[in-house]
Amino acid sequence: MALYVFLLSWKVNWLSFLTILMLVAGFIKYAERIWVMRLANCGPSTPSSRKPVAEPTIEEEALGLFKYFIDLFRNQKVIHARALSGHFDSTFHGWKVIEVELGYAYDAYYTKAPLFFTAWGFIFRFLSFTSIFSVSVLFHLKERQNHSVIDVIITYLLLAGAIFIEVYAAILLSASDWPWPEYEGLMELLQTKFAPIRKHCAKLITSNQRWSNSIGQLNLLSFALKDKSDQVGRGTPKLFANMRDWVFNQILSKLDRELEMLLYSNHKQVSPQLKDLVYNMFLEKLSSNTNKFSLEYGNYFPMGIGNVEIYERIMIWHIATDLCFYTDSGANDPINKLRREVSKDVSDYMMYIIVMYPFVLSTGNAIVSFENTCAKVEEKFQAKKLLTPRTANACAMLISEFENPPTKNLLLADSPLPLAFQVARTLNQMDEKWEILSKFWVENLAYVATLCQGNIHAQLLSKGGEFLTHVWFLLEHFDLTESFKKS
Repeated sequence: MALYVFLLSWKVNWLSFLTILMLVAGFIKYAERIWVMRLANCGPSTPSSRKPVAEPTIEEEALGLFKYFIDLFRNQKVIHARALSGHFDSTFHGWKVIEVELGYAYDAYYTKAPLFFTAWGFIFRFLSFTSIFSVSVLFHLKERQNHSVIDVIITYLLLAGAIFIEVYAAILLSASDWPWPEYEGLMELLQTKFAPIRKHCAKLITSNQRWSNSIGQLNLLSFALKDKSDQVGRGTPKLFANMRDWVFNQILSKLDRELEMLLYSNHKQVSPQLKDLVYNMFLEKLSSNTNKFSLEYGNYFPMGIGNVEIYERIMIWHIATDLCFYTDSGANDPINKLRREVSKDVSDYMMYIIVMYPFVLSTGNAIVSFENTCAKVEEKFQAKKLLTPRTANACAMLISEFENPPTKNLLLADSPLPLAFQVARTLNQMDEKWEILSKFWVENLAYVATLCQGNIHAQLLSKGGEFLTHVWFLLEHFDLTESFKKS
C-alpha cells in the first residue's frame, strides 16, 4: 500500500527522492519485526557465550543455564541433571539468576535483541538511522521553503519523533542483559570505550529492576463486602473516608464485573521472607525425594468430601486463612507472625491469579465459582442487616459459625463457605496452624505453577512478569515439577 501511494504521488523532485529514503527506513523496521517474530516462532536462538572466566557474573551464569531451559516456553521437555539444583549458593543468588534468565526469555520473545546484537542488526540500525537523519537534513536544506508553514512544522515533528524513537530503542536494547558479540582489534576497543556511556544512558531512561518484584492481591471477602480499607490505607480523614465509601459502594458496584475486580485488587512487594520460605521448602522437597504434598490437606475436610477442583480448594483455604488471620495475631512468636503474614500474602495472590488469569489453571470455571461465593457472602451479611462491614469485623462475626458445627455432612454445593468454616474451625484448635497454612500455600503455589504451561508463562512475561513464573522456573531448575503435580 505504501508503494502504491508512493507511485501515484511520484514527481521528479527532491520530495519524491526523500520519500525513497523513508521507505527504506520503514522497510527495514518491518523486516526486523518479521525476522524476530519468525525466530521466536521457530524457537528463539540463545545468545552466544563469551569466553569462559574464572568467576562468572550472575548474567554469564544465567546465560549458561538459559540455554538448557529456553525450550520450556514452547511446552517442550528439557533434559537436565538434578545437579543443576546445586548451582545456586544462596536464596538471593538463586532468585537473582532466575530473574536474569527470565529477562533473557522476555528479550527473546518480545524484543529485537536477538537481531540487534548481530552484525546484520547493527547494519540495519545504521541504515535506518542514517536514512531518517539524511531526510531531515536534506528536507531542511532543499524543501522547507517550498511548503506551507503548518506542513513544515508537522514534518519536522514527525522526523524528530522518528529520530528520537531510533535513539531510544537503541539505548533501551543496549541496556538489556543480552550479551554483546565478541569482537577483536579496533571493534573490541570501541565496544569497551562505549560500554560506560551506554550504561549511563540506559540508567537515565530505564529502571535498574528487571521486573516489578511484586505480587497481585485480591481478597474474596473484601471484594464481596466492598471493603477497600486495605487498598486505600488507614488514617484517612472521616469526610474523605465517607466519600471514598460512597464512590466504591454506589458507583463502582455498578461497573463491569471484570473492571470492578481490577479496582479491588492491588500489588505489594515480594518480601525476602516469602522468597526464603519458598526456596527452603523446595530444598526440603529435593532432599526428601517424595512426590506428594507434605500433608494430606483433604483430611481437614469432613468425611464424605472427595476431591475438589484446584480453584475450589484455593477459595476454601483462602477464606479459612482470612478467618484465622483476622482472629489471631500470631501471638508473640516471631516465626508464627512471619508465617501468618506470608500465608496471607500468598493466599491473596493465589486468589488474584485464579480471578485475573483463570486460564493458567487449564481446568474448571473459577470465575463462576468466585462470583457465586461472593453472592453467598453478600446474602449472609444482608440477612444480618450489615451491608458493608469491614473484612476484619466480618471475620469476627463469622467466627460464630465455628460454635455451631453442622450436624450433616457438608457438601461443596455452589459455595465453598461451609467447607472454609470447617477448615478454619479445625485449624483454630491447633497450635501449629500457621505452619500448616504456610506449607499449604507454598505447595499449592508450586502446584498451580506446574499446571500453567510454558507458553502461558511466556505470555505472562509480556504483562510484566508474575511471581508464579519465577516459582515455575525455579522448580524446573530443581527438577521438581513432577513432585508437585501429584496433589
